Amino acid sequence: MRPFRPVLVGVDESTLGDPFLAPAVKGIVVTPRPGVMAKIDIPISPSGEVEGTLLSVSGTEQPGVALELVDERGNVVAETVSEFDGFFLFQRVPYGRYSLRVADEAARKLEVVQALPGPRGAAGFTIRQGEDIVRIGPIKLRSTDTPPPPKADQVAARGPASVSPE
Repeated sequence: MRPFRPVLVGVDESTLGDPFLAPAVKGIVVTPRPGVMAKIDIPISPSGEVEGTLLSVSGTEQPGVALELVDERGNVVAETVSEFDGFFLFQRVPYGRYSLRVADEAARKLEVVQALPGPRGAAGFTIRQGEDIVRIGPIKLRSTDTPPPPKADQVAARGPASVSPE
């Protein structure tokens, strides 16, 4: 290392014994100086995976779609592209609550809604201990021309109200 030049120090993830452990930060910048030893701590945290299959508006496997994994604060934490058979995978995702969406440019190009449902049609999902592999889908893309499906609580509220008294 050359002195007085900032260096990004990180963890080589291949050296971690457990595939579900990942560095909590990408790295720490250190500026080495002769005769001075720097002590750094890089936290390692548990992580999970999100996988699924993406279908086109017509119901066939949809390859080549850019997808984003979004945390509770609205930050994109990971990106991937669906494979030839519509399969997608996000690896080493830190524990937390997330939602899935089609990237803006891909949604415009395909003329589909950005937001995608999570498992069992929920708006989001949580990765946590004991639930560190989340499987979603198949997810069918929805055209921007298609009205959104009714929410479960709206359907239940309409049921009894539509019954006419005898």
